[in-house]
Amino acid sequence: MSDVGRPSRGPRANDQMVDRLLAGLETALKDRGYTETTVSHIVAATGTSKRSFYENFSTKGDCLLEHHTRFHQRIMADIAREAPLAESSFEATVVGVEIYFRAFVTQPHIARAHLLDILTIGQEGLEARAAATWGYVRGMQTVMGTARPDRPAQLLDDARGLGILGGLNEIALDLLVRRDVSMIDDAVERAVDFVRSIIRDLPTLENGAAAPASV
Repeated sequence: MSDVGRPSRGPRANDQMVDRLLAGLETALKDRGYTETTVSHIVAATGTSKRSFYENFSTKGDCLLEHHTRFHQRIMADIAREAPLAESSFEATVVGVEIYFRAFVTQPHIARAHLLDILTIGQEGLEARAAATWGYVRGMQTVMGTARPDRPAQLLDDARGLGILGGLNEIALDLLVRRDVSMIDDAVERAVDFVRSIIRDLPTLENGAAAPASV
């Protein structure tokens, strides 16, 4: 999978402390949402200090950007590990959809922060969302564009890839509006049907390797 999130700013002062602070952010997001969360709430949730926070992050927005990057890197790693084991390109995409939804949408406080609140950060938030989107698209293109003895390669162009991600995120937002994660199975089914409608007519690549994706 492609790298996702903002460009690296180099090693953090204390990776273990960063992990604690990111966990504290998750707790605060679940308790009160991003808008109402302050640095004080984040450090209180982890039993750390503001000094520790500012040694690693400049603002709560900076903390959210780091959480976004790491969270989606983990999802992409899971998809990259599991999707190639599927019997067809379509089934590989279904695997990816299920991993994405069950890891992401079942945690509405995180989904809301990553899909909506991150945009309030400004340009860096926009860039982080875009990087995540392209990371998923490139991952799908890699899986579908790699032939196996039991599975031909298929070309997923950028437009269809972006369409898939946009549609999945809209289904996720609809689930957030409903505020009922018990409907996750229905959401996954709708997402799979949506993906099927896009990729069912994708061209098969006779040479077994996808053409380079456009930028």
